[in-house]
Amino acid sequence: MLEDRIYTLSEFLAIPPRPSTIKKHRFEIELLQGGGYFIEWDRINTHEKLIHWVHHLVGKNWVTTETIDDLINAVDRKFSLGIAKGPRGA
Repeated sequence: MLEDRIYTLSEFLAIPPRPSTIKKHRFEIELLQGGGYFIEWDRINTHEKLIHWVHHLVGKNWVTTETIDDLINAVDRKFSLGIAKGPRGA
């Protein structure tokens, strides 16, 4: 966890990234918490399916905000959903 202070650019760049909470496989994505939880790529390849899965997963007591963030980013990158670019027209 970062301290609550101002960092120089070199200090900021030296901060190691947090470990990922997911692992991408050829046919599925694995959420590493909860003893390993697998979702097949074709079950999460649209905006609608992703929203369904996020809604489902936030009800699990082992899912963290980092897990949801990693999941959304991985699905967005794999299927070019444009989520990282923000809402359409923004």
